[in-house]
Amino acid sequence: MDCFVHLGYESLLSNLNSRDKYLAIFDVPPETLNTQLRRSVNGDRFTDLDFIKAFLCQILKISKFYKLKILYKPKYSIKNSPTLNPQYNIFLKKIYSDFSDNLIILNPYVRIGDIIEKSDIVLNIPYTSSMKFAENMKKKSLFYIPTE
Repeated sequence: MDCFVHLGYESLLSNLNSRDKYLAIFDVPPETLNTQLRRSVNGDRFTDLDFIKAFLCQILKISKFYKLKILYKPKYSIKNSPTLNPQYNIFLKKIYSDFSDNLIILNPYVRIGDIIEKSDIVLNIPYTSSMKFAENMKKKSLFYIPTE
Protein backbone atom coordinates (compact mmCIF):
# COMPACT_ATOMS: atom_id res chain seq x y z
CA MET A 1 0.00 0.00 0.00
CA ASP A 2 1.35 3.38 -0.97
CA CYS A 3 1.29 5.73 2.01
CA PHE A 4 1.53 8.91 -0.03
CA VAL A 5 -1.79 10.73 -0.18
CA HIS A 6 -0.85 12.90 -3.18
CA LEU A 7 -3.25 15.68 -2.35
CA GLY A 8 -3.27 18.54 -4.79
CA TYR A 9 -3.84 22.20 -3.97
CA GLU A 10 -7.64 22.11 -4.09
CA SER A 11 -8.04 18.81 -2.27
CA LEU A 12 -5.65 19.90 0.49
CA LEU A 13 -7.85 22.89 1.17
CA SER A 14 -11.14 21.02 0.92
CA ASN A 15 -10.41 17.66 2.59
CA LEU A 16 -9.21 18.91 5.96
CA ASN A 17 -11.72 19.00 8.79
CA SER A 18 -11.88 22.50 10.28
CA ARG A 19 -12.60 21.06 13.75
CA ASP A 20 -9.28 19.20 13.83
CA LYS A 21 -5.99 20.72 14.98
CA TYR A 22 -3.12 20.38 12.51
CA LEU A 23 0.60 20.23 13.14
CA ALA A 24 2.86 20.58 10.09
CA ILE A 25 6.22 18.88 9.72
CA PHE A 26 8.52 19.44 6.76
CA ASP A 27 10.87 16.63 5.93
CA VAL A 28 14.62 16.54 6.08
CA PRO A 29 15.21 13.07 4.66
CA PRO A 30 17.93 10.91 6.17
CA GLU A 31 20.99 10.52 4.03
CA THR A 32 23.10 7.48 3.29
CA LEU A 33 25.85 6.72 5.77
CA ASN A 34 28.48 7.94 3.30
CA THR A 35 26.82 11.33 2.86
CA GLN A 36 25.95 11.61 6.56
CA LEU A 37 29.56 11.02 7.63
CA ARG A 38 30.64 14.20 5.86
CA ARG A 39 28.09 16.20 7.86
CA SER A 40 28.73 14.50 11.19
CA VAL A 41 32.36 15.63 11.19
CA ASN A 42 30.93 19.13 11.80
CA GLY A 43 28.50 17.85 14.45
CA ASP A 44 25.40 17.89 12.21
CA ARG A 45 23.29 14.78 12.88
CA PHE A 46 20.01 16.21 11.62
CA THR A 47 20.03 14.00 8.50
CA ASP A 48 20.90 10.83 10.42
CA LEU A 49 18.21 8.12 10.12
CA ASP A 50 18.11 7.52 13.89
CA PHE A 51 17.62 11.24 14.54
CA ILE A 52 14.80 11.46 11.95
CA LYS A 53 13.11 8.35 13.39
CA ALA A 54 13.26 9.75 16.94
CA PHE A 55 12.01 13.15 15.73
CA LEU A 56 9.00 11.69 13.93
CA CYS A 57 8.13 8.98 16.46
CA GLN A 58 8.12 11.36 19.42
CA ILE A 59 5.98 13.90 17.57
CA LEU A 60 3.56 11.20 16.43
CA LYS A 61 3.15 9.89 19.99
CA ILE A 62 2.56 13.40 21.31
CA SER A 63 0.12 14.17 18.50
CA LYS A 64 -1.87 11.03 19.19
CA PHE A 65 -2.14 11.94 22.88
CA TYR A 66 -3.32 15.49 22.08
CA LYS A 67 -5.49 14.39 19.12
CA LEU A 68 -3.53 16.42 16.59
CA LYS A 69 -3.41 15.61 12.90
CA ILE A 70 0.06 15.67 11.35
CA LEU A 71 0.55 17.17 7.90
CA TYR A 72 3.86 15.66 6.82
CA LYS A 73 5.48 16.98 3.66
CA PRO A 74 8.38 14.90 2.35
CA LYS A 75 11.08 16.30 0.10
CA TYR A 76 10.76 16.08 -3.68
CA SER A 77 13.60 13.57 -3.84
CA ILE A 78 11.95 11.01 -1.58
CA LYS A 79 11.85 8.23 -4.17
CA ASN A 80 14.87 8.67 -6.43
CA SER A 81 17.71 10.32 -4.56
CA PRO A 82 21.08 8.56 -4.53
CA THR A 83 21.86 10.22 -1.18
CA LEU A 84 18.61 9.10 0.53
CA ASN A 85 18.95 6.36 3.12
CA PRO A 86 17.17 3.32 1.58
CA GLN A 87 15.56 2.43 4.93
CA TYR A 88 13.65 5.70 5.02
CA ASN A 89 10.74 4.72 2.75
CA ILE A 90 10.34 1.49 4.74
CA PHE A 91 10.19 3.56 7.92
CA LEU A 92 7.60 5.96 6.42
CA LYS A 93 5.35 3.06 5.45
CA LYS A 94 5.61 1.64 8.98
CA ILE A 95 4.74 4.88 10.76
CA TYR A 96 1.89 5.47 8.32
CA SER A 97 0.55 2.02 9.16
CA ASP A 98 0.94 2.64 12.93
CA PHE A 99 -0.41 6.21 12.94
CA SER A 100 -2.76 6.34 9.94
CA ASP A 101 -5.51 7.98 12.01
CA ASN A 102 -3.47 11.12 12.62
CA LEU A 103 -0.71 11.12 9.95
CA ILE A 104 -1.27 12.61 6.52
CA ILE A 105 1.75 12.18 4.25
CA LEU A 106 1.36 14.84 1.59
CA ASN A 107 2.46 15.00 -1.99
CA PRO A 108 5.95 16.56 -2.05
CA TYR A 109 4.72 19.16 -4.56
CA VAL A 110 2.06 20.74 -2.33
CA ARG A 111 3.13 24.33 -1.68
CA ILE A 112 4.66 24.99 1.73
CA GLY A 113 2.52 28.10 2.22
CA ASP A 114 -0.70 26.15 1.71
CA ILE A 115 0.31 23.63 4.36
CA ILE A 116 1.35 26.29 6.86
CA GLU A 117 -1.88 28.19 6.25
CA LYS A 118 -3.92 25.11 7.26
CA SER A 119 -1.72 24.32 10.27
CA ASP A 120 -2.13 25.45 13.85
CA ILE A 121 1.57 24.96 14.63
CA VAL A 122 4.71 23.98 12.73
CA LEU A 123 7.47 21.82 14.23
CA ASN A 124 10.84 21.99 12.52
CA ILE A 125 14.09 20.13 12.51
CA PRO A 126 16.66 22.65 13.77
CA TYR A 127 17.97 25.20 11.34
CA THR A 128 15.50 24.47 8.54
CA SER A 129 13.87 27.28 6.59
CA SER A 130 10.31 26.08 7.21
CA MET A 131 10.42 27.87 10.56
CA LYS A 132 10.99 31.22 8.85
CA PHE A 133 8.15 30.54 6.39
CA ALA A 134 5.78 29.86 9.30
CA GLU A 135 6.94 32.90 11.28
CA ASN A 136 6.41 35.11 8.24
CA MET A 137 2.87 33.74 7.98
CA LYS A 138 2.28 34.51 11.69
CA LYS A 139 2.01 30.83 12.67
CA LYS A 140 3.44 29.29 15.83
CA SER A 141 6.66 27.57 14.86
CA LEU A 142 9.32 25.81 16.92
CA PHE A 143 12.52 23.90 16.41
CA TYR A 144 12.24 20.46 17.97
CA ILE A 145 15.02 18.08 19.02
CA PRO A 146 14.02 14.61 20.24
CA THR A 147 14.68 13.95 23.90
CA GLU A 148 15.78 10.33 23.49
